[in-house]
Amino acid sequence: MTPFARLQREYEGVKRLRKLGIGTHRIVGIALDQKILVTKYVEGVPLSEFVQKLTDGKSTETKYVEKYARTLAKLHRAGLVYGDTKAENVIVCEGEISLFDLEQTVENGDPAWDLAEFLYFSARSAVKEDGLKLVADSFLDSYRKENGAIEIEKAKGARYLVPFRPFLAAGMTTVVSDSLTRYSSAAVAE
Repeated sequence: MTPFARLQREYEGVKRLRKLGIGTHRIVGIALDQKILVTKYVEGVPLSEFVQKLTDGKSTETKYVEKYARTLAKLHRAGLVYGDTKAENVIVCEGEISLFDLEQTVENGDPAWDLAEFLYFSARSAVKEDGLKLVADSFLDSYRKENGAIEIEKAKGARYLVPFRPFLAAGMTTVVSDSLTRYSSAAVAE
């Protein structure tokens, strides 16, 4: 993808998310010839800090993980896919979720990728399996309540795990896989 295409996606992503009522940065200016997007600084705490405390076993508070799942569900219902769902791309600001790094945001993409990417990136730095289970279960439960289980079922596919396998401990892979199975449409039907 060219720098101009990334800039265009970022701009369109910001515009679309704001119309949906999803928090993100405000664009102050664009220098097209230099491919620079100037935004207003957003004060807050990266979601990754909350996820790390959970996966380290230092917290059991999942409200921001749940809010993030509901935000992704809203995005997906609108026909958009975030594309880069790592927790470090999300800021918790005054108790609300804001999304950043929108250069991969597209219409009619693969929502299952968004789910798998968040879960497997969270597993990458997880210390405690119970903590990762708490993250995965709270995320998937909140998402399913908002958007159903079809995308969760798809995210169970091996093709979503393959890019992350070299970076994940086997136990953490199993935790994510088990959560995806519990919250998929197959598990709901039982």
